[in-house]
Amino acid sequence: MLWGLLTSLCCVFTGGLVLAVPGSAVACYACGYRSALRTKYNLPEAPCGDLTTHLFCHLCAICQEYREIRERTGSSSSSAPNVTPPPVQTMDEF
Repeated sequence: MLWGLLTSLCCVFTGGLVLAVPGSAVACYACGYRSALRTKYNLPEAPCGDLTTHLFCHLCAICQEYREIRERTGSSSSSAPNVTPPPVQTMDEF
């Protein structure tokens, strides 16, 4: 909600869309992914529309989308990947 308020205030104080374009463009771009995700998993568009969700709470919308994908695919990012350390390294003297 704060992002939406900040975007609106920037638009009002600059007399146009000088600073409001980045926030609005990101919301328009990201709501397409949210719509595709809803279609793929047959999710309702509630409590508000995709554009409204991304415009006023973009970070919350991204977290929701991430959780939905993670739960539907059964993958968890909490497990660390297997990493093997490099062999013992030494420095040569000049």
